[in-house]
Amino acid sequence: MKTDLKKDTSQPYNIASRAKIISLLIQHSEKVWKAGKEGMHFRQAMADQDIATLINELQEYHHLLEMQNDELKRMKSEMEITKLNQQKNILSAMFAAQEKERNRISQALHDSVCQLLYGIRLNLQSSSICKENSDHFNNLNHLLDQAINETRLISYELRPSILIDFGFSEGIKEMIARLTAPSFKIRARISPLANKLDPDVQLHVFRIIQELVNNVLKHAKANNVDIVLRIQDATAILEVRDDGEGFQGNIALAFRNGSGLRGIKNQLVLLNGKMTIDNTDIGATIRVQFEDININR
Repeated sequence: MKTDLKKDTSQPYNIASRAKIISLLIQHSEKVWKAGKEGMHFRQAMADQDIATLINELQEYHHLLEMQNDELKRMKSEMEITKLNQQKNILSAMFAAQEKERNRISQALHDSVCQLLYGIRLNLQSSSICKENSDHFNNLNHLLDQAINETRLISYELRPSILIDFGFSEGIKEMIARLTAPSFKIRARISPLANKLDPDVQLHVFRIIQELVNNVLKHAKANNVDIVLRIQDATAILEVRDDGEGFQGNIALAFRNGSGLRGIKNQLVLLNGKMTIDNTDIGATIRVQFEDININR
């Protein structure tokens, strides 16, 4: 039996089809109710053709609802993808602006502040007053050396020139050499493919490692940190392990309140990354997995 219901999947609900089904249900319900009132079986009140019509219409309507449900799922998926892409575009623009400002400040520190500090030291060295007070001058010279080193360190962290000029592996080696101390050891195993990652990806991963190591230095009271970066096909897996105290308190709260950790979460969105944390009393392991990364072969 043919039906005259229209399958209009462009609308969330087919009002005409729904109205017809409701009308049929009311019509046949009245027959069944009347049959029951008169003491008849409902099969005596409804012809086979009526039942077949109702079943056919219900099947058609169910099929229509399934089609509309699939369409709604597709539309929802497209909206989620669009929203994610918009979020990525905003974050990408934000990080680009941040890196531009980092470079500007780094250049100013290197070319201006450091040069001023060097100039002050040279003037002190040529001053007759300092020659007559050598002990006092040595103290001033020591403080100036500290100020120069701190300024250079800040300048480098703002713009890791070795990473930019010589590649990811050398950038990590320089960071390790700069942060390692007698009571704090950093070891790293970096895949050779890291140097072939897209430059923007290299910078994002470097920033994540930088923030995680700085977080260990500030809060974990650790003696050792291990950095492992494995790359296979279009997937990269980063692990940063320490032997410190682990995260104290609520981890989700720490990531919400810490600006550096929030920055990591935002960078994960850009790199299609997922992060897991194994937190214990004898250290923490943070594992980050990046999907669909670009590798320049």
